[in-house]
Amino acid sequence: MREMKNRTLESAATSGGLSEPAAERDRKTEICEKARGIFIRYGYRKTTVEDIGNACGLRKGALYHYFANKEEIFAEIVRRESERILGDMRDAVEACDDPREQLAAMVRTRFQLFREIVADSGIGKEISDLLPLAHSVRQNFFRKEVEMLAEILQRGAQRGVFRPIRSMAVPLVMVSALQGIETHFAEVQNAPAIDEGLEELLELLIEGICKHEGASR
Repeated sequence: MREMKNRTLESAATSGGLSEPAAERDRKTEICEKARGIFIRYGYRKTTVEDIGNACGLRKGALYHYFANKEEIFAEIVRRESERILGDMRDAVEACDDPREQLAAMVRTRFQLFREIVADSGIGKEISDLLPLAHSVRQNFFRKEVEMLAEILQRGAQRGVFRPIRSMAVPLVMVSALQGIETHFAEVQNAPAIDEGLEELLELLIEGICKHEGASR
């Protein structure tokens, strides 16, 4: 379990965050926090680099010392949110011992945090346009999430709780499905609350991968 947390720290160190001077990291954090508030208030499309610079007390040229453009600022905000989500998911998993509870905790935490972000930021209408802007960040998040799920499934199989997973593509497909559900609920207007089907979905998912007496290997 502790290996997952170490990998996140290593990722943060290699992303450039820990290698930067403290003053520059602090300034970037301030810019991201200010920009996030402006994106929430006006939307991504209507926000300009000048808007972000003014909120931070920086001229446009000075802002470019930290970020090349608005897209890079948005990608950094997504990266920071992704690290926070992964950390919260990992904490939720580590708080449980039973692999079934770990799987449920991972999925519940994922959907809860995603719902909060969409509600706070109001990015639902823009999500299709915004996702490509943080492609590399999302790919890295996807990889780490697949690793986390694969470890849970493997641990469950080792303890005789889950059926052995014959294909390593299984966690990849499961995470892809979860991402698709999230994107759908963010984009569709008047979609039913995710919670309405989440618990039943979890029951079906866990029941399907649990090892049963007399089941063939």
